[in-house]
Amino acid sequence: MRRFIAAAEEIEEKRVILRDPDEIRHVKVLRLRPGEHVIVSDGSMFEYECRIEKIGETGVEAVILDKQRSAGEPAQFIDLYQAVPKHPKMETVIQKSVELGVSAIYPILSSRTLVLQKADVDKRQSRWQRIAAEATKQCR
Repeated sequence: MRRFIAAAEEIEEKRVILRDPDEIRHVKVLRLRPGEHVIVSDGSMFEYECRIEKIGETGVEAVILDKQRSAGEPAQFIDLYQAVPKHPKMETVIQKSVELGVSAIYPILSSRTLVLQKADVDKRQSRWQRIAAEATKQCR
């Protein structure tokens, strides 16, 4: 089954509405249709088995069939404090560490960091979050 991540406010008691443009695009790229079953994660402890009801431009509506504690959640949470390396390396560090089960990644600006400006890190943060979300979906 295909996996998607929803924000807490997108999950109601009996249904889920995916409003994130990246998730909507992902549903369309996979050519999913109403009636198909998917797994939706709330990004914390629970996964929902859902049946897609409606696919629109502004959202994907699905009915919750089952709610379970996520089997992929580790028993111990691991935080990674990583000094920011040169540009493409940080993306690889994020991807691989999330795949291995790291719960949180904290970028550190050290005296040897080439990205000395906080504005550069802030700009890259949204990209890093997307990479982490994709790795999460890939490895559950």
